[in-house]
Amino acid sequence: MTSMIQKVAADKIIELVEGIYYKTDKGGMNIEEAMEYIEKSNSYTNRALNMACQFGFAEKKGSKYYANGNSVELIKTKKSERYIVFRKYLQRFEPFVIFLALVNKGNTINESIRKLRVIYSINLNQKEIRASLLNWGQYSQIFNYNISTDEITLNIDLDDLEVQYLKELLESLDAEIKTKIYLANKLTEYVYGYLGHDEIEHLARALMRHERNPRNSIADSGRALEDFLRRISFESGHDVSALQGITSITEYIGSKDRKLIHEKQKKILIGLAAIRNLASHSKDSKTLESWRISPDFAIEVILVTVSLIRSLYYYIKKGELLM
Repeated sequence: MTSMIQKVAADKIIELVEGIYYKTDKGGMNIEEAMEYIEKSNSYTNRALNMACQFGFAEKKGSKYYANGNSVELIKTKKSERYIVFRKYLQRFEPFVIFLALVNKGNTINESIRKLRVIYSINLNQKEIRASLLNWGQYSQIFNYNISTDEITLNIDLDDLEVQYLKELLESLDAEIKTKIYLANKLTEYVYGYLGHDEIEHLARALMRHERNPRNSIADSGRALEDFLRRISFESGHDVSALQGITSITEYIGSKDRKLIHEKQKKILIGLAAIRNLASHSKDSKTLESWRISPDFAIEVILVTVSLIRSLYYYIKKGELLM
């Protein structure tokens, strides 16, 4: 099994993405060319290629590697500023977010890595995982590492760049990583680790834009909830692929014959489904007037949704009553 985390330095991943980008229109890059480009061994180069794909910069087709749209953003940025773009994709890498969340809770670096290995079943020893996470975090300037105390400090405020769009990008990245750490803490690392990438992105986007776009933020949280419900239902032996919407899925898995969820969870789910419908339709069917969705209502709905996802996971997976 290929590990989710490979022992490879951030600058070598970026250097390799550069090579893949320029080889894409020339038939792609093979392993021998990749080895020559970064002047590394076969095993090291394979690890770098694996991480370039996992971070979303490249794709493997057959025996060759090709750049995708994300690599353009990296290549067009000045070499001295590529760490910012690397950070953007690093903090979308769920194991890294969980690592930060565990450290933020007071776990030591080694404790956090040990737990991370279990959560994601990472087939790599702690020393190698540690080397990669510390390298990536410091390279991207997400945190600073103090070797004497063996501690990391999140480095959120980076405000010394002159180019305005890079300043705005950094502010956006700060908000994103703060939001994801908050989600990981609220959900617990087990639930966050269980959620799919798209589900996490929907929830993070919902939280980050609830003030400027409360209606769409409720839609995002509802999308995450429905996707989560479908996946956990299927894993529990219930095929809900033919069902449409949260209410239909809830009625099915919450029926007397199946009882996958608790009756109280069922009632909350149906209520959230009604709120989702209210937010998604511009006008009420009876009054023909529009519901105005306030930011405070949106954030309350999103936080209840997050808590319910956690509650459903613990009930279905662990048999625990938690709200």
